[in-house]
Amino acid sequence: MIYPISTTVATQSLYRLSAYISSPVDGERLEEALNKALEKFKCFKVELRGGFFRYYFDFNPLKAQVKRDNGCTLTKIDFLANRRYPFRVTYYDNKIFLDMFHGLTDGAGALRFLREILKIYLSFGGVYSDETVETSPYCDEFLRLSEGKKIERTAVKKMTGANAFAVKGKQYHSPGYGNIQFIVDSNALKLAAKAHQTGMTAYLATLAAFSMINRAKINGSFEQKEKLSLAIPVDLRRKFNSDTLANFTTIIRADIDKNTLFEEAFSKIQEQINAETEKDGLMTRIVLSSLLVKNPLIR
Repeated sequence: MIYPISTTVATQSLYRLSAYISSPVDGERLEEALNKALEKFKCFKVELRGGFFRYYFDFNPLKAQVKRDNGCTLTKIDFLANRRYPFRVTYYDNKIFLDMFHGLTDGAGALRFLREILKIYLSFGGVYSDETVETSPYCDEFLRLSEGKKIERTAVKKMTGANAFAVKGKQYHSPGYGNIQFIVDSNALKLAAKAHQTGMTAYLATLAAFSMINRAKINGSFEQKEKLSLAIPVDLRRKFNSDTLANFTTIIRADIDKNTLFEEAFSKIQEQINAETEKDGLMTRIVLSSLLVKNPLIR
């Protein structure tokens, strides 16, 4: 597990999922729903421990707590105050939030967990769903798929690059991150991507890239850069026929030269995504990622 290595005083590898319901949240009922969901998703009823060579998850016998959200997005989880759980469930008004430590699971696993919490919570108010939220084995697919495989010489180069492109802005005085929320018609978004002959990922990645480029050109910080590299997460489950609840994602890179025109960028990003998500290339990343876990010197 490499996520704890990147934990700092101010940040953790956290992400947030949220759900809105039609009435104010009852905190006690939500806590009961959370602990019932953990009876089904036993792989999340854990605490993070530090071993000699690596961190690992161990069974957590304590009941999970639900608290009112403090309004500060993605502040660090105080594991001790959080009864040692590597995730946090909070609420405010009619909103329910799940802040998940990425070392435990990725978005696909966390979404299933949140859906189970919601299903149980709503049933307490007489709202029942026929939907079945499936659990799956908590299997480390990186180790399983890399068994007996050797690392290619080009693997490290493919997964590393230049320093991150810094977007200058005003920092908050307190921990946390700011949010910009908006509602968009998903069908209209799909049509916009189709009009540029790209998938949704390439379309949104290109828009995000040029938002940063234009901002950087205004303050003059882009002129020294030859290109902007995008790090794009890829869910590996479909490619490798897996349904694991454990982390099973990787990161691919797509580059935009500073002289690339906006309309040209869509197809260039799509071409790179297609090339980087070929199964052989993804397997190279899987084998290298498994080395980070298996080699005690690297750990």
